[in-house]
Amino acid sequence: MDHIKQKVPRYFSVGTLAEDSRYDAVLLACKSYDLEAAIPAVAPAVSAGAVIVPMLNGMKHLDRLDLAFGLSAVLGGMCAIAATLTPLGEVQHLNNVALMAIGPLAPGQERVAESFAQDAAHARFDFRLSENIAQDMWEKFVMLATLASMNCLMRANVGEIMQTDDGETLMLATLNECDLVAHAAGHRPRPKFMERTRAMLTDRNSSFTASMLRDVERGGPTEAPHIIGDMLARARAGGLPDAMLRVAWCHLQAHEIRRPRG
Repeated sequence: MDHIKQKVPRYFSVGTLAEDSRYDAVLLACKSYDLEAAIPAVAPAVSAGAVIVPMLNGMKHLDRLDLAFGLSAVLGGMCAIAATLTPLGEVQHLNNVALMAIGPLAPGQERVAESFAQDAAHARFDFRLSENIAQDMWEKFVMLATLASMNCLMRANVGEIMQTDDGETLMLATLNECDLVAHAAGHRPRPKFMERTRAMLTDRNSSFTASMLRDVERGGPTEAPHIIGDMLARARAGGLPDAMLRVAWCHLQAHEIRRPRG
C-alpha cells in the first residue's frame, strides 16, 4: 500500500439520501474544520437509525456529535495512517501503516460495533475492535498534539528538530504537558505507549511530520483549534503546565490570521 495514489475530489458530500434507505453506520472521516458541514449531510441517515463512527483527530468532535445526535448514536474511532493530498487532487499514502480501530463509547453499542468489525475484517487495512477506544483515542491525541505543535513551531520534521540543541528537551516538555492533560481526564497513556512515543518523537533519523505542518506550508486551514487549542484549553481548565502548548497555539493562530482567503 506504500505510496498509493487515488484521484478523489477535495470535498465529499453524502448528497440527498433516499427516504426509504436504511443505514446501519456512517463512517465520518472529514477534517475537523469540515465537521459542521458534514453534520447536516449525514443527519438523515442517523435519524433513520444509523450510528456515527467518527475518524476525526482529537476528542473535541465527540462533544459536537453527541450534541447533534445523542450519546447512543456516536461510537469511538481512530485511525493511524500517513496520507496527504497532492496538488493534483490525489490522495497519497506515505507509508505502509493503515490502522483503524473502533469501539463502543456508550452502553448498547457493542452489537453494532461487532457487526462493523465483521464487515471491516476483509478490508485492505489493519482493523481492531478496541476494548477501550476512549483510551486509544486519548493516546493518539497526546501523540498528535505533541507532534503537530513541534512540527509547526519549528517548520521541520522530527529528525531535523532532534538535530538542534534543544529540540529533544522541547519535544519532551510538550509531550509531558499533553500527558498530564490525558491523566487529568482519566486516560493517562499507558507506559508502553509512552515508551514507543518518546522513541518515535526523538528519532534523529525520522522524517515524520503531522499533516498539520503540510496544511500550514500550503497556506490552508488547519485542525489547530481542534487539536492544539483544545489540548491547551483542557490544560488551562485543570491548572496544568501549558507553556509549550501556549506558544504552539499562538503560532497557529497567527498563521490563521495571515492566511490568504479565497
